[in-house]
Formats: sequence, C-alpha cells, structure tokens
Amino acid sequence: MTQPEIYLCALASNLCFAAASIYFTKYTKKYSSIWMNQVKSTVAFFAFCAAWASTESFFPISVNAWASFIFSGFMGLCVADIYMFRSYATLGPARSLVLFSFQPFILASYGYFILGQTISKVQLISILMLFSCFGLLVMERSKLHGKWDIKSFVWAFFGVVFDAVGIIFTRNAFEHAPGVGPFQANATRIVGALLGFLIINPRSYKKMARDFRVMLPLDRVSVIGASLIGTFLALALYLTSLKYAHLASLSCVNITAPVVLAAAESIRERKWPSVYLVCGLILFAAAILVLSFY
Repeated sequence: MTQPEIYLCALASNLCFAAASIYFTKYTKKYSSIWMNQVKSTVAFFAFCAAWASTESFFPISVNAWASFIFSGFMGLCVADIYMFRSYATLGPARSLVLFSFQPFILASYGYFILGQTISKVQLISILMLFSCFGLLVMERSKLHGKWDIKSFVWAFFGVVFDAVGIIFTRNAFEHAPGVGPFQANATRIVGALLGFLIINPRSYKKMARDFRVMLPLDRVSVIGASLIGTFLALALYLTSLKYAHLASLSCVNITAPVVLAAAESIRERKWPSVYLVCGLILFAAAILVLSFY
C-alpha cells in the first residue's frame, strides 16, 4: 500500500468510529459500558467471520502471533473500551476520545525502543501539536462546568493506555505473521475480548441476550448498525493501516474522531463552538498538514 492509502484507511476508520460513538454513548447510558461492549464485539465477531470466510483463506499463524492477537483483543477491545465507554457516559465521546492525544507518546516510545523506528523532528512537532488539543478541551470543560471531573478523565486515560497496549500487541502479532489478513486478525482479536467479558462476569452474556430480545426494533437496528460501522468496519480499516504504518504517525490520525465529534456536538446543540474548540481544530489541521506534506 502507498502512504496516502495507509493513512486514508486510518482516517476512514476514525470517522466510522466517531459516527458510531454517538450511539455507543446512548446505549452505555441506558444499559452499561460492559453491555454495550459485549454487543458490539459479538456483532463484529460474526461479521468478521463471515468476511473472513468469503474473502480470505486461512493463514496459519504461530503460537506467539495467536497469543498476541488474543491478548491485544482482551486489552484493547475489552478492558480499554469498558473504561472508555464509562467516560463517554459522563464526559461525552468527544472529550473522552481527545485523551487519545496521549497515545502518540506511548506508541512512539514502543516504535522507537522496540521496533527500531525513528521519530523525526517534524513528527515530534505534529505529535506535540495534537497533544495540545487535549489541554485546550480540558480547560474548556473546567471553564464551562466549574470542575475538572478527574474520575471521568482517569477512566478515559485508562482506556487510552490499555488501547495502546492492544495496538502494541497487535503490531507484534503482525511481525510474527505478516501474511495474515485483516479479517482473520480481527476475528482472532475479538475472541480475546469475548473471553475477557466471560472472565469479568460469566452471567453477563445471558443478561445481554435478555435485554437485546426486549429492545424496541429501532433500538435493535441502531445497536447492530453502530456495531458494524464502529467495530467491524472501523477495525478492518484500522488494522489494514496498522500493518504498514509508522506507529507514531498513525496515532496522530487517531485524533480525528474526537475533533469531528466535538464539531458535531456544536452543530447538534446549535451553539457556536468555543474558543478552545476552534483553537483545537486549528492545531489539529496544522498538525495533519505538517505530517502529510513534510
């Protein structure tokens, strides 16, 4: 894949997740973060298996690759998303996801020390600019609500850290099995997430099925649609880019989702965006331009 194609896949993945996050937040508030994560993982698992069976052949992978995929799914799609969805219910998806500004430092450190990837001065500048988006939106929340809401930010931060761990182990799995397809890789990762939910609460699947049966038809369609777009499609696109991309640069593109969600929130509430949000959008656009053309 060419560099533009790699980062276009990452951008499309983030936009899919941003759109689905609106519904993830709605049903997390109505049920729970574990319930919503179980539903999206279950729906995505069947979708990935169907896509794998119809478009890819089975690729034999080593025990190391298999274990890395399973553990990455447990950390990134189970533990990380539980914390992230908890913060969705209080901070909202835009403010929660903006904490992904921390992720470049985690992934860049792993890429530098473990994979031997270099970080140029231009990449470092773009990472720092995107990190500044976090500070601006935290200041915005403090000014508007008169409190920092540290607990919700801690939940979001844990989600970012565990998601970064999941990405690291996914990349490690691709190093051991470079020929594996994105659908097989994602189906294997989601097995790790589903096992994680079973460990956390063995009875949770029974509750999920019971709640799902009594949902209104529109709610059921919304949950399934959000799961397909925000998990199946988003992960398929993201793992395609993760297989080839520079980790620090890829993490910069991940800032797309919170910025888009913050703008969408202003449009939905029919309010002019705050100065903090405008400055954040300018920093984001400048960072992406620097990353793309220099």
